Amino acid sequence: MKKKANDGLILVALFCLIVATAWKAVSSPQFIIATVAITIGAGIFRAWRRGIFREFLTLLRFFGSLTLGWYFSSAVGKMLGLPLALASVSGFYLTFIVLLVVSGALINWLSKENAEPSIPEKMLGGLLGGFEGLILAWVLVFTLSMLPGSKISAYYPEMSQFTRPVENLLMPVMPTEAAKTVEMVQSVQRMSQNFKLEKVNREALYEVMAPLAEFPELIALQEDESFRKLSDKRDFQAMLNHPALRNLLESEEFRQRIQSIDLKQLERAIIPHIYENPTIGENH
Repeated sequence: MKKKANDGLILVALFCLIVATAWKAVSSPQFIIATVAITIGAGIFRAWRRGIFREFLTLLRFFGSLTLGWYFSSAVGKMLGLPLALASVSGFYLTFIVLLVVSGALINWLSKENAEPSIPEKMLGGLLGGFEGLILAWVLVFTLSMLPGSKISAYYPEMSQFTRPVENLLMPVMPTEAAKTVEMVQSVQRMSQNFKLEKVNREALYEVMAPLAEFPELIALQEDESFRKLSDKRDFQAMLNHPALRNLLESEEFRQRIQSIDLKQLERAIIPHIYENPTIGENH
């Protein structure tokens, strides 16, 4: 019993370290390496103590919660009355966390106390836990890179060797909407990292963005004097909270038009120099 309590305290300490390093990584992106390492380490430690069989149940719970979170993210977000821009992300995390916690509590309640796992069971459990930690670390990196003011996207090239294999692994099993969201975030990160105003192909950009040119909410945003003043001041926090921008982001029709834009064509218009360099282009 004492050993189990000590293991629990170690896991709580590791969880606190994950939260602390993740919070710090938003402003100091080099801390994301520590977040990833501790997350994977916590997964290995937890699974080592539990053994392969119990950890396999955890893996089923994890992927089941992850899949249901992706499929029901928008519906749950809308049920809670969240703005459209936040509905998918908030709905996903709420569904994922609730299902993971509830299913774990039910399994612990229904299962009997098992004997100490053998060394081979612990080793196999540790391998499985490392895989779980890798997936969870990718979810953390992906989420933190989307936060307003996050500098992780600037550090993303150094993380791509870690994240890209996981993205490639998950993309085929993701629901269409979730896969599009991941693809869009990756594209935005590439454009923000490599943007040079003098390199933009304006004619190609206008052609790609034509479906949005006559959108009423976008026209209203462009003509809004108060929004332009905030833009001149570069007050991005106030811009994000501006009613005209919120109306635009919460429009279902606008989101559909955004999703119809070819991201590769948009990249070629905004960062054409990346695709002119074969060596760089191969990395994207």
